Amino acid sequence: IRDRYQRRVHGDEDLRQLFNAIDIDKSGFITQSELKFLYQRLEKFGIDGGGREMVRNTMQKTHMLDDEKISFEEFALLMWKVKQW
Repeated sequence: IRDRYQRRVHGDEDLRQLFNAIDIDKSGFITQSELKFLYQRLEKFGIDGGGREMVRNTMQKTHMLDDEKISFEEFALLMWKVKQW
């Protein structure tokens, strides 16, 4: 049980670090422009970011269209869904 707990805490910390790296303005949310910047950066590494369509799909999957930002909780849920694919 202790090992599983430590892995989960470490995973949560890694996820928080990733979220914070994307949250450029440190507002505590990932905005549409920050998400767009992330996908543009991925394309520089040869990963097809999908442009506007990918940003829009991500926004829809995280319900970002409601308030135009992604909370940490929404981000964590999105990463969980990605892991399931």
